[in-house]
Amino acid sequence: GLIGYSLSPSIKWFALSLQNDELLNAYGVKDWLEKAEQALVASFSRSNLYAVAKPFVQDACVLGHGVLFVGENLRDNTLQFSHQSPAEVYLDVGADDAVDTVLREFRMSVRQLVQVFGKENVGEKVRNAYDEPRRRSEKRTVLFAVYPREEYKADSLFNSDFPFAAVYIDVEDKHILQKSGFNEFPYAVYEFAKYSGRAYGDSVVQEALEDVRFLDITTETTLKIAQIAADPPM
Repeated sequence: GLIGYSLSPSIKWFALSLQNDELLNAYGVKDWLEKAEQALVASFSRSNLYAVAKPFVQDACVLGHGVLFVGENLRDNTLQFSHQSPAEVYLDVGADDAVDTVLREFRMSVRQLVQVFGKENVGEKVRNAYDEPRRRSEKRTVLFAVYPREEYKADSLFNSDFPFAAVYIDVEDKHILQKSGFNEFPYAVYEFAKYSGRAYGDSVVQEALEDVRFLDITTETTLKIAQIAADPPM
């Protein structure tokens, strides 16, 4: 299917090149690009990319957009891809019509919040709940916002100065859990059909939705008629 022909470990689904075609004829350039491709193939194979590719592409085909968070597994020194549920994600585009803002709202338990952010960084209500073991499973709503900073320092080593801000917020307490940043936009967003000025794409399923609804009504009506014919009213 679509995934097998576009994002599969069994085929070569990408190739590297240069914007300046004249540089491709320079000595060693093609060899370097080939080695870079091999390194990427090996990196993707070691990661979980192909495990999350199916829901990523399915979201785009059904809803019009699929979202992956691209991170790093520091324990294994590998890329870590995380499929983002469409129900949790809100998108926005910049002046160039590319998605540059992702807001993700999701749930975490009190115990998970303390594990991830540290007890000293969570709000007072979360700390109090953590001190009572029976309340550690209580869920809290967390907002993870990634967006471009208006002012940043390209050569800075501090993530608070990076081009893209990353902020975790405890929504109920309106408490900032963590501030950091990324040098590059950490999300891969696949839009099945892209329209200018819109953050969300369209899909073949959305185009066929009216036909599907009509068939549902037709099938329901047919079943009602068949039921009446089989057991007519006295």
